Order: sequence, then structure tokens, then C-alpha cells
Amino acid sequence: LSQEKDALYEQYTLVKGGRDDLTDSLRRELVGVSVNEHGFEGLADHPVRGDSLVLEKPTLEDIMYFHTKGEQHGH
Repeated sequence: LSQEKDALYEQYTLVKGGRDDLTDSLRRELVGVSVNEHGFEGLADHPVRGDSLVLEKPTLEDIMYFHTKGEQHGH
């Protein structure tokens, strides 16, 4: 089970940025996205790039949230 969780964590990237960073193109690439007055957080299941984006390893809670409650896009 531990190996399965490790593979799951490796599959996803938590993407954060300002509201202006969330282009239509990027929004379509994300599995799910959450937008607030300060910016956005989204989950990607493939590499994304952007100079002003913050990329982090997601928690299991992040992965579950964006698959169930986040605004769905992309795949």
C-alpha cells in the first residue's frame, strides 16, 4: 500500500498562483481548481510550467479534494 501511495504522490503536482496566472489554457490542464480572492490552487496530473507558478507535492487530502470537490476541468 505504501508503494501505491508513493506512486500516487508522484503522479500529481499541486499548482498555485495568482488569479492572473490562471489562464484558460492552464485551467484546462488541471484536474481540478479552487479559486479565491488571493489566487488559485489546482491539481495537475502531468508536468506544468510557468515562471510565476508555485509547484508543490500534494497531500492525499489535496488529491482527494480536487478529484471530488474542486471545480473540474481538463481530463
